[in-house]
Amino acid sequence: MSRERRRGALLFELLVTLTIVGILLTTSTVVLARRRAVERDRVDRAAALRALSSEWTLLRSARPEELVPREKGSFVGPPDFVTSLAHRHPALTIRKADPAGIVFVRLEIDAGRRFRHRLVQEGFVSLGDRP
Repeated sequence: MSRERRRGALLFELLVTLTIVGILLTTSTVVLARRRAVERDRVDRAAALRALSSEWTLLRSARPEELVPREKGSFVGPPDFVTSLAHRHPALTIRKADPAGIVFVRLEIDAGRRFRHRLVQEGFVSLGDRP
């Protein structure tokens, strides 16, 4: 009878061990998948921030007649640049600011693949003398 008990105990230990290994493998897979998704989002956010930086550069070098007030319009710049950002739903808001000679600018763009969020930057651009 002790031999049968021992065999049953071994089968139970084996079952517990396999369960623990299964849980560890599943948890490891989930953690690795999450890490990869977070890394992809980080890279995508960096690309969105570069697009915002490029837009600020374009706005600061734009002619005053290009900086007319608008609400959630498209970005300024070359058509290829604006078209390449269409999937990010960019929005450019320009309002007159006080004192005269500057405008308030608000840039918005989507970032992230799995964990979608909206990046917003606000600032002022001078309408002063341009070369």
